[in-house]
Amino acid sequence: MKNTFLNLETLLTYLTTAVLVLAISCANVSAHNIKGVNYPTLATARITSPTAAVDLPVPVYNTGVSVACFKVRNTSPYNAVITAFGLDLPGDYDDFNLVLPSDSTFRVYSHADLIPFYPERTLDFAFLTGPRFNSDGGRKGLAPSVEFTTFCASGQFPPGMTIETMLNYAFVRFTRVGPDANLDDIGIWENAPIP
Repeated sequence: MKNTFLNLETLLTYLTTAVLVLAISCANVSAHNIKGVNYPTLATARITSPTAAVDLPVPVYNTGVSVACFKVRNTSPYNAVITAFGLDLPGDYDDFNLVLPSDSTFRVYSHADLIPFYPERTLDFAFLTGPRFNSDGGRKGLAPSVEFTTFCASGQFPPGMTIETMLNYAFVRFTRVGPDANLDDIGIWENAPIP
């Protein structure tokens, strides 16, 4: 009888450990810290899927189109502004449209280039405040905040790819960076190799 009790106790210990590891893993996967390539402490953001429960784009019935949402928060010190962010997904995808927020200064553009930052890169789509990824946008965009802003786009996304995985390919444009607001930068996921 004693061996059965020890085995049950050991099983419960393993089960508790597994649940804790899973919870920690989910917490780590649920957001992407974005850091500027040139100013990693001055240009920062956090981008995530809206919920862990719905981490795939939601298909729009009988259209071949899905909707994916992203929560974005500017975590930069001082008054840096996010004027654009987009995704360079594996494969070729286009014809994206803005779903939320409808009254935003942001618009969605398919095939946005990263000139002059990375001339060889083209984003599948980007949320932009101006006509190009490198447009200044001035004060328009996302200022530093403790709140997330939700953006949604409709289009054809890679089949089976989660939103959190898509965020591995995120690029964020920062303007008015630093204490004098005279710098700008491109931010990428902190675990991504510099392009």
